[in-house]
Amino acid sequence: MGLGRLALGQILPVFAECRQARPIALISGDSAKYRAIAARYGITADACYDYASIGRIRDNAAIEAVYVVTPNTLHRDNVIAAARAGKHVLCEKPVATSVAQTQNMVAACHDAGRLLMIAYRCQYENCNAEVACQARAGRFGDIRLIDAVNVQHQGDPHQWRQSRALASGGALPGIGLYCLNTARAAG
Repeated sequence: MGLGRLALGQILPVFAECRQARPIALISGDSAKYRAIAARYGITADACYDYASIGRIRDNAAIEAVYVVTPNTLHRDNVIAAARAGKHVLCEKPVATSVAQTQNMVAACHDAGRLLMIAYRCQYENCNAEVACQARAGRFGDIRLIDAVNVQHQGDPHQWRQSRALASGGALPGIGLYCLNTARAAG
């Protein structure tokens, strides 16, 4: 769900090479865009949905899970819609823009008997997992401070990530969460 820079530049190309999973449906607000992308990845036209018709994914038994890759302020509604349609959900970070929204998402997935996973990756990377293991083993003593930096180029200054109304929260949910998530895993 969502066909922006991350989905087009990283997620779909990787799924196209994956043996365990493959993209079989697209959900986007731009029908011309999803039709063109569907043709590129061999996805049939009847497996393309807009946001208004997301409930129809319930009828597509081939869809086991939905990967939500939309602006942060849309995560709650997108996750709840996917769960209500009976699909498991992988949602990009941050979870949502508030604790209440997060609780709504968790409750919707729980009530639907669906799994919800957030695409935080740092704790699964070998170098970070090893630091966390060493920290828990006491190798670094009593940790009182972690100094972490994450810098990345954000691209087009007019993209949704630069819009407070769509991204919400500034740099912390955008790139700061990598440091925060890694520090939490280490401590």
